[in-house]
Amino acid sequence: MNRPFSDLKELILLQVENGLDMGRILQSDHACADIVYHISNEMHTKLVKYILHNDNKVWFMIDESTTISKKSALSICLRVNIPEINIVNSNYFDLIELTNTEASSIANSFICALHDFGFDNNLLLRNWVSFACDGASYMLGKKAGVAHLLLNQFPNLILWHCSNHRLELAVNDVDILPICNMKSFFDKLYSIYSTSPKSKKELETVAMALSVKLNPIGRILGIRWVSSSARSVMAVWNNYAALYQHFHESSLDLRRNGGDRAHYAGL
Repeated sequence: MNRPFSDLKELILLQVENGLDMGRILQSDHACADIVYHISNEMHTKLVKYILHNDNKVWFMIDESTTISKKSALSICLRVNIPEINIVNSNYFDLIELTNTEASSIANSFICALHDFGFDNNLLLRNWVSFACDGASYMLGKKAGVAHLLLNQFPNLILWHCSNHRLELAVNDVDILPICNMKSFFDKLYSIYSTSPKSKKELETVAMALSVKLNPIGRILGIRWVSSSARSVMAVWNNYAALYQHFHESSLDLRRNGGDRAHYAGL
């Protein structure tokens, strides 16, 4: 049902109202979570035993995430070739908390998680085919990124960055003046209205006076999905009247210093 465990109590009451005898075992969301975690761990263990027994080829992808408590975490996905049924199966494998987000710490936490489930270095050297990462540039890296550190340990790895981000990263790497200027402009807008509550409030006041519905402005040509850049461009397009008015008023506001007025005039 894709509902959080905290909804369990209400779901049980709903089923009781529908006349279903729910018994007394699964009344606690904590008990339900424990059962789910136990089953998932058993499934992971069984899958790893199958891979070890059959010497299957494996592929891993990692992505940064956060736990419910907003702690940094690492999401791990596994793909494994199953010759018996001629398919490559994809599985969500694990979510581990990170002590910090340095490349060396992420790489060590990832390898330790694989060891905990039974993957030893000998099997990984022999059967680990490909590694993909989804996130910031330090995940891939050319000198000290996560992927580079793993490649030092497992030299036969094929490294991939998430294909969904490759287009944006490729365009970002192109040294063309109009593209650089556009990216710089969007970065400046994001900086002004995301880090300054005062500027955001001023823009909202201007937008209200002009009857403009504001859309959040994000960055472009970064490590996010291509659609995120499209949303940012459309946000600026839709917010144009309010943005122009705010820049104009701020450039003439004598309560601001000369540098701020010149900054808004430039925008």
